[in-house]
Amino acid sequence: MWWKPMLLGVFAVSTIITGGLVCGVRRWQGKTEKLRAKLEAARLHIGPKTYSEDELVGLPAPVQRYFRAVLTAGQPIVAAARVEHTGTLQDGETVLTLLFRFDKDDLIASVRAESRGRTAGDSQIPTPWECWYSHYELHDGIRIPKSGEVAWILPNGPHPYWRGDITKISYELAS
Repeated sequence: MWWKPMLLGVFAVSTIITGGLVCGVRRWQGKTEKLRAKLEAARLHIGPKTYSEDELVGLPAPVQRYFRAVLTAGQPIVAAARVEHTGTLQDGETVLTLLFRFDKDDLIASVRAESRGRTAGDSQIPTPWECWYSHYELHDGIRIPKSGEVAWILPNGPHPYWRGDITKISYELAS
């Protein structure tokens, strides 16, 4: 007769364990579903991938005329663009052409010269040269890069020869 209380104990323990597992699984599934719903609600809608004239509704008439002249219905929409500008400066016989690249915030990301004199021994060798800017901060109403790097662009890859961070700056604006 000792086996009846033992069987009852084993049944009680297995019932408790099974109940705990069932409750845990239901709780896990419920929390997972809530988290998925929250993530789905926060998902950004990806707009149309092609141009439609319906998007012009509400814009001023000159803007609508411009877009109707340069775009066609169903034309793919450009999701990203790389902005570059080339400028040439001349001082007497010295001519300098630079390529300016801008980042997504329209700040100068880099400046490149395709041919800048690099000293090698006793001679000057025209070599591509590039400088990169980062960590822009606003100082006295002017946004300036706080970090930079300059490198020669050699056949085996960039060869940095200067890296720096601005730790303190002061300037006087012209009036």
